[in-house]
Amino acid sequence: MKTIITFAFALSIMMSASATTVEEIASKINAQPSLPQLMEIRANLAHLCDSDDANWLTHYYMVYADLCLFFSSNDERSKLNYLDDAKAHLAQIKDGDPSEVEALRGYWYMALVTTNQAENGPKYSSTVIGCYQKALKINPENPRAILLNAIYMSNMQKAFGGVYKEFSDDMQRAYLLLQTPSTALPNPQWGMEFFGKQE
Repeated sequence: MKTIITFAFALSIMMSASATTVEEIASKINAQPSLPQLMEIRANLAHLCDSDDANWLTHYYMVYADLCLFFSSNDERSKLNYLDDAKAHLAQIKDGDPSEVEALRGYWYMALVTTNQAENGPKYSSTVIGCYQKALKINPENPRAILLNAIYMSNMQKAFGGVYKEFSDDMQRAYLLLQTPSTALPNPQWGMEFFGKQE
């Protein structure tokens, strides 16, 4: 009995130690974490999402972490699980920055398109573009909406043998905006990881 109590006490300490604030999570996400670090962040987010401290940013970052893991995974079942979980948390975002939420929604649909481009491309492309356009209409200076839209438009044009001529200008603009974020943490500031991948 004593062993069970000791184990339960140790488990509760570990759980409370791993729990963190949305501010700390935002800082870690922006630091472009490694895959193991991202898994740990996601576990912390899962704990926060079930707590009384959950807010729109908690679910927002859970969606973003799921999407990062979706694009990092090579296992189809895992990818679909991350996508489903992201969808569930996206539905939990009832308030918050509407431009950021729309940009994240577009990113989710962009991930969905990659699961079956031949079928989902024609089916969801207008939704992806619509989300980014809505995000940019709300806030034309949202760097995440700018860069995600540029990447999607560029990939779509390439698929049809064309070129998205505004790509370089859009990415440069997004990069400069990310250098001087207009909002303080824990509000979204991620995005620099896309520039590392393109170098």
